[in-house]
Amino acid sequence: MIGKNKIVSFFLLTLIFTVSFGCESNLREVQKSTFSEFSPSGEADSLTLKYTDSGKIQAVLATSKMRDYASVIFPFTEFPNGILVTLYDKSAKKTFVKADFATSFKLTDIIDLRGNVKITSDQGRPRPSASSQAVWISLTSPLRG
Repeated sequence: MIGKNKIVSFFLLTLIFTVSFGCESNLREVQKSTFSEFSPSGEADSLTLKYTDSGKIQAVLATSKMRDYASVIFPFTEFPNGILVTLYDKSAKKTFVKADFATSFKLTDIIDLRGNVKITSDQGRPRPSASSQAVWISLTSPLRG
């Protein structure tokens, strides 16, 4: 005759085995559902963008690479290979802004310029705000270095 302890042990072992291997493990599926790929919704190479107001060109942005992250919570556009922006004032004088890297945040109209930020006039004179980083609030406000 089998002892009571052996029967209880057998049922506990069977229960543990059933629970351990009977339930489907969907850990990988859970991990996949919480992981969101951070990839751009749009990309462009060799881009020239012209900003006009009342039929007049106000600014021209040139870059060799643009990545647009429009589908994230805080949308932004980055220019990983740098930018060259030409700004035109009311008397058609030009100001050139060059940076190695730039990020434009769409909800706040802030543009963050980084790496060898150079601001020059059309006569080639450097502006006093040239630095390694500058924050640009919008096309209508001055650069802040």
